[in-house]
Amino acid sequence: GLDSLATIDRTNDADALLLVATSLSSWQTEKCQQNVDCCLRLETRLQHLLSIKAAIQNEIKVLSTRRLQLDRDVAKLNLFKLTQPMNGNNQDKHCQCKKDIDILKKTIFHQRRQISLQNDLLANIKQASPKIQQKLPNCKPININVTWKSETTKYLRDCNLQRCFHYNRCPINKIFTAYIYSYGYNSLLNIRSLRSIPFLTRNASNACLYVVIVNSTATSHTNLQNYLYSLPSWHHDGKNHLLIDIGWTIKNLLAINTGHAMLAGSNFANFAPRVNFDIVIPSMPLFLNAMPLQPVFAISIQREYLLHFQGQAIANNSINHHLRTQLSSLSNIAKSIGLKVHIQTHCPKVNKLYHYHKFEWHLCLNDSNKILKKSTFTLILLHNAPCVSTLTRLMQALASGSIPVFITDFSIKITLAQILPFAEYIDWNLAGIILPATRLPEVARVLVSIANSDIIKKRSHGQFFYNTYFSSGDKVLHATLALLRTRLQLPAYPIDRYVKEHFPEINSNGHTININKANLLIPSVCYARNFSTNWYNTWNSLPGPYWLYPFTADSGSLPTDLQFNGFGKGFQPINGGGTAFGKSFSKHLGGNYPLEQFTIIILTHNRPEILRRRLIYKSKRNSLNDRFFPFNVIETEAVLSLDDDVDLTTDEIDFAFRVWRESRDRIVGFPARHHTWNNVFKKWSYDSNKTCQLSMVLTGAAFLHKYYLFLYTFTMSERIRKKVDEAMNCEDIAMNFLISHITGKSPIKVTSRWNFSCPTCETTLAKDGNHFKKRNECINYFVQIYGYMPLIFSQYRADSILYKTRVVN
Repeated sequence: GLDSLATIDRTNDADALLLVATSLSSWQTEKCQQNVDCCLRLETRLQHLLSIKAAIQNEIKVLSTRRLQLDRDVAKLNLFKLTQPMNGNNQDKHCQCKKDIDILKKTIFHQRRQISLQNDLLANIKQASPKIQQKLPNCKPININVTWKSETTKYLRDCNLQRCFHYNRCPINKIFTAYIYSYGYNSLLNIRSLRSIPFLTRNASNACLYVVIVNSTATSHTNLQNYLYSLPSWHHDGKNHLLIDIGWTIKNLLAINTGHAMLAGSNFANFAPRVNFDIVIPSMPLFLNAMPLQPVFAISIQREYLLHFQGQAIANNSINHHLRTQLSSLSNIAKSIGLKVHIQTHCPKVNKLYHYHKFEWHLCLNDSNKILKKSTFTLILLHNAPCVSTLTRLMQALASGSIPVFITDFSIKITLAQILPFAEYIDWNLAGIILPATRLPEVARVLVSIANSDIIKKRSHGQFFYNTYFSSGDKVLHATLALLRTRLQLPAYPIDRYVKEHFPEINSNGHTININKANLLIPSVCYARNFSTNWYNTWNSLPGPYWLYPFTADSGSLPTDLQFNGFGKGFQPINGGGTAFGKSFSKHLGGNYPLEQFTIIILTHNRPEILRRRLIYKSKRNSLNDRFFPFNVIETEAVLSLDDDVDLTTDEIDFAFRVWRESRDRIVGFPARHHTWNNVFKKWSYDSNKTCQLSMVLTGAAFLHKYYLFLYTFTMSERIRKKVDEAMNCEDIAMNFLISHITGKSPIKVTSRWNFSCPTCETTLAKDGNHFKKRNECINYFVQIYGYMPLIFSQYRADSILYKTRVVN
């Protein structure tokens, strides 16, 4: 008999699952079990094709009858035409008969075409029939009963935020704060990195959330229980507490009374995490020298293997046996159509470090990362609870740039948010593909059909998810706390406040000269979207959910009628809404945005006294990165970045500002450059020659949004900023890379100005003999960091609408 049978949920027979209690011989049971799915699919497909064949044959008979009748009608009409004399009375009848004949001919042609199409379809069915009409094995389908139940504890409460969380400790008008209890396991986290989490507080009395880091697998139940009850803010129920278990499983944590505390872990031991309460995270020990901090891989390159999977089933149950059979079938199908896959369902050595449940698959103890880096896709088997093996495979795939293909098995009765990390807000469809196990034999066909552009997008999203949320234990902690803050609908930490608190020397009076703000009549409106932000989008797009920016570059324009109906304020329509050009046009800003101003940032070094007298900030170091530091004294969205040797007219600056207001998320400026590919050395090159396309606008004379200054300083890879300091060059290239990477758009060049000369300047960076060599090195180094070339070509420039147009007054 069968000791334990699991079940396969069928779409059309979901309620007809029965427990098999019959006694079958071992060989017959095994044969039926292996062929049951094949029998059902072939029988269903055969009946479906036979029904189509019968329907087509009936329709062909009907169409043939109609065609014969139409041929007879045409013959009668032709006979009538020959026998009747042509006189005046019969002229009209003859014309009518001719029209009828033409209509009948067209109808016959259409019917014959339909018959031809039906015959072709019937021929295809007959051609496919021999494979389907093979003799099927003489065995009956086995109804497999799945008996999956989440383990429950006598202590764990049915909680959600509304029932088990004190909202009064986290008011809307207060910045979200969290307090981490000091404990021995904090050594897994980098204390220096924790300082970059701005909302951590040392004052427990003012905290919204209390974080407890434990390792339940290394602590007895009694000691763990006593420790929790000894916490000053526990108050017997643990409300507003988050227990982060850094062990391989939280099974021991479920055995004690955790009150109203939230749980975060990687292996919930067959227990379904509570929706909108508990949190699934990768296992913390993975980040102890096991995972690369910032992996480098090529996003836009074709890989050797289409698909990769390595693992060994832990228990020999029916579900694992079925998956093993399907994986073997998938491998054979892929190879038969010329696809290269690497599927291994047996491991010479397995990793027994983790705590598995019976439906998991062992991780193989071999260097799978080398094959992962050569594989476009990686299979990730999902189960009815979060488990270490699944999350480990997922982290390895993301770190290697292999796109995860999530296969949901037959037993899953919970949501993906209870299985995948941070899936409550992370859209894993952006970085991977989710398919049911019933589609496992068809996975190869699905993957082959995916366009290269979609592969690049998914791989890029996977890189973003890994670098932002999973590349270290500190980032996992930061993302966990950010998820709780997002659940509470609280805004992120204001980034300009962070700048003021952590960079006091830059914003102190000792280094800043007071600015005359008499002309700054219209500072840009700040923090206008604190509670109208799309939280879901912030988690799934750069730069992520960690900061609240005073303004962003993607604010949409308002309807034009708001300028005149009193609903919109601050607009300055051209000539009151009328027609204007020349001087009358230049007096008004117009456009689709309210009136605004811009701030000029001039980078200078060792220049005449007239410039030194107007310095805003004198840096203690000679770094080109400082030109993009988001100084708090910059109160406008628009920033005009200038070198101190640039000579522009006010009309040119005014026009560039008008263009920027219509493309606020892009660099708008004057000197343009482009990148080229050297096919001999297989490298990128920086090119300043005049050509009909561009991919960069130099920031020595360009408008950009202050939002990008924050991203350059706090989000862009630190390795890029170090390269800029090392080369004393390339900060403008780095900014072009950053903005094109985020927007997927090219910069905009205005007017025909190409270069700027400074006869009075004794030295410039461009006069360095290694100037172009350094910039070539920078471009290739930045491409390695991003994993692809983000610069976008453009083949046009912007000029005034009436440029070279003669206007008669």
